[in-house]
Amino acid sequence: MNSVPFLNLEYFFKLIYDILTGGASLRALIVALKNFLAAIEPYSMMLSLVLASGIVYCIIRIRQIDAEEREKFNREPEATATTVGGVANPKWQRVLDHLHSRSPGDWKLAILEADILLSELLEKMGYEGDTIADRLKRIERSDFDSLDRAWEAHKVRNRIAHEGAEFEIAEREARRVVSLYADVFKEFKFIT
Repeated sequence: MNSVPFLNLEYFFKLIYDILTGGASLRALIVALKNFLAAIEPYSMMLSLVLASGIVYCIIRIRQIDAEEREKFNREPEATATTVGGVANPKWQRVLDHLHSRSPGDWKLAILEADILLSELLEKMGYEGDTIADRLKRIERSDFDSLDRAWEAHKVRNRIAHEGAEFEIAEREARRVVSLYADVFKEFKFIT
């Protein structure tokens, strides 16, 4: 009659105990280990296949998400921007030039200069206040669809201004913030 393979952990631990205390031989432990591995072999193969397919799925999904994020967050602000009336806006072009640099300092400068443009826009629109934050607080949401984006971009600018050289920004984040400013400027035809 064939024996049915099963896992008897108590026996396995007893063998280890006996070997450590001198009551059993190493050969008995090896035989028990072989029996244990033979008992779990079919299950381990199935588990390995399931886990391998899970890994393949995760790799495919991560690549899809990465592509979506690249498309969403690496949007390039338009290379040529103009003010109302079709006159070239050298200040916005300077922001873009700083943004296309490889230097994190230039990325910060791009954000600071974009914030200056935001200040000019708000001033031209007639919003009063000592600071950009004061002007943004006076804006009605119904008058300014991109108000949240303006606030978000301005908060990053404030971190740059207050933390100075200690503030580190990735190129991806700098591009995202400048894109927020671009959305605000496009809403009011400050750039096209």
